[in-house]
Parts: sequence; C-alpha cells; structure tokens
Amino acid sequence: LVPEVLVARLRNAIDQAFEAYDATAAGRASPDTGAWFDPLDNIKDPDFARHWRRQANAVLAADSPRGLFEFLEIVHAVGIDRLLTEVFGERPSLAAEKCTLFRASATERRADWHQDGAFLGDGIRTVNCWFALTRCGRDAPGMDIMPRRLDRVLPLGEAGSQFDWTVSPATVARALPGVQPWRPEFQAGDVLFFDELLLHRTAAEEGMPNIRYAVESWFFASSVYPDGRSTPLVV
Repeated sequence: LVPEVLVARLRNAIDQAFEAYDATAAGRASPDTGAWFDPLDNIKDPDFARHWRRQANAVLAADSPRGLFEFLEIVHAVGIDRLLTEVFGERPSLAAEKCTLFRASATERRADWHQDGAFLGDGIRTVNCWFALTRCGRDAPGMDIMPRRLDRVLPLGEAGSQFDWTVSPATVARALPGVQPWRPEFQAGDVLFFDELLLHRTAAEEGMPNIRYAVESWFFASSVYPDGRSTPLVV
C-alpha cells in the first residue's frame, strides 16, 4: 500500500526519533533535537507511556513532530483517512497514546495474546492500521493472529497469562477450539487493518536476525472516542 520512497522516509524518521529520545533522556539534547523528540503535553500516564514503550523498543509518534508529520503524510497520501471516514461515517481521530513507532528485534520475544478492546472501553468504533516498514514475520519479528472474528472481549488474566490484561493460552483454546494461529509475512509498505476484538500477539522467535520497523496506529470514530483514556488528534 505504501510506496517505498515514503516507507524509507518513515524508517529514517523512526531512527531520528529514537536518537532524539535517548539524547534527551541522557541530557544531551541539542538545538535540533526538538524537531524529532518534543514530548506532547497532556499525555495520559506519561511515565508509563514513554518509559515503558522505550523499554519495548518504541517511541510515541506524537512525541516526534517530524515523525508524526511523516506518518500523517502517508495516511493522507494513500487515502487511509478517506477510507476510515467511510468506515466510521465521520472524520477519524488518532489516539496519541496508541500511535507508536517501533524498531524491534527478536530479543523482544513472543508476547501474550491480547485484544486491545480490553482496555479501550465500551461502545467504541476503532480500526488499528499496522504498518510494516520492513520485511517481517519470518526473518524479523512480526505478528501472530487468531484468524477468526470474535464478538466479545475474552476473559483476562487467567492462569498462564503474564499480565492481567492478556489472554492465557488455555482461554484461547477454549474460545477458539482447533483454530491455529496465522503468522503473515509482511513486505515493507504492507498495512494490516483490524478492529479492537482481534486476538493477536507479537511474533518474535530466537534466531530472527533482522530488525522490524513498524507503526501501530489506532483510529477512532470521533463521536465515541474513549473519554479520559487517551488524547485525540483529529486527522
């Protein structure tokens, strides 16, 4: 979906955002650093949103002015904003806390199954646009998906899950008997669209030699935006 020239610009923006974040955290920010990392005001739970993400090889796009610009240029250039307006029947809003620049290696390892609807609230209408900016899913970390539609959020935190917001393997087997995970192989510029009920997890295996560049971006119907849970940026 995304032309290579735009993919390359966004990968470069991710590198610059990571470098600027680390320089700022180390007290080495230069006059030019703010173009690539300038923390957005009013982020919900900012310490968690920033420090935890950086530990997970990620930086909030909203904290990188030029990074966010490059991302939104793609959203408009390939028509994702128009597509989402048709889906929602209204202009979409981007969640500042749920638009994330990733540069991840296989050291991240496979994560728990989860549905983002478990912590987004009730009554929402949302689409996640997951951008692969490098080839991933085989030689670099990708995503595992349970390829069945669900109509509810599954029970959370049962025995075998790492966190109280994730879904245990036993719960998955009970809810989707016989269904095998699907691990798509993405090419740079591919985009996967899914809703808040999709059961998915990071797919990382020991021996994957390459870095995965990606962007996770959650868009909401503005009229039912999750009040108090995240910061809306109207697209």
